[in-house]
Order: sequence, then C-alpha cells, then structure tokens
Amino acid sequence: MAKSTNEEVKRRVGEVSNLLITGQKRHNIVSYAAEKGWKVEARQIDEYIRRAKRLLSEEGQESKASRDVLFGISLRRIDLLFVKSMAIQDYARALAAQKEINTLLALYEPQIQKIDHTTKGEKIGGTDEERLARLAGILDTIRDRRDRSDT
Repeated sequence: MAKSTNEEVKRRVGEVSNLLITGQKRHNIVSYAAEKGWKVEARQIDEYIRRAKRLLSEEGQESKASRDVLFGISLRRIDLLFVKSMAIQDYARALAAQKEINTLLALYEPQIQKIDHTTKGEKIGGTDEERLARLAGILDTIRDRRDRSDT
C-alpha cells in the first residue's frame, strides 16, 4: 500500500471526526474507509480515530480525556443542528440548539437552589460551588484522620 500524504491523512481524520460526531462506531468507520477506497488496515483506522478524538477533545477543554471527547462531540453535534436549522429557516430549532450550546458552555448565570439538608444541626445551602467547597473540606478532614491512623 502506498503511503498517504499528510494532506490526505488530515482530510481522513476530519472525515472520521465527522463520523464520530454523527455517532458512528469503529466498525462503521472501517466500512466507510473501505467504501471510500482508502486501502488502509484496521490499525490505521484506529490511528485516524485516535487523532479525531484528540481533535474533538481540544474543543472540549476539560481535564478528563473521555469527557473532553464527549464534550467536543456534543458541541459539534449541536452546532451542526444549529447550522442546518438556519439553512432551512427553522428558527425555533436553531434557537433551541443555540440555547443548548449556551448551556453547555455555561454562558448563563448559575441558578441558586435552596437545599435544606441538615448535618449535625447545620443547614447547608448556597451555590453549588459553596456546597462543593464544604464537601472538599469534609473530605480533607477524613483524609487527614485516615493518614494519621495509618502512621
């Protein structure tokens, strides 16, 4: 098999990226490559998939790789819905897609929910960030106690 050019590889990785966005699995991508006459082995397809996932994860900008990929795929899917909805002048769907994009990107002000749980008589309320900070403090205390008992 002749070696693919860099430009050809980039194009194929882009195509694989689009296939992942539309929910295609590895076996579908292997079939797609055969139909397109790529003349590459399955392990080369795996490399294309790996590169496509890396591209998608860069869009996600989160710390966990699998979350990055899923975030990037979700964002691209919804963006694709927005573009297609605008193309057919379906403004209601375009607006719904834009709202979902805004939610994914956390562009809205956080909603404060009052939660009245009690722990040792203390009420826990506030924003999600405040509750997470309290939980982090509790976990630190537990870890400190565990570390002291281990020594």
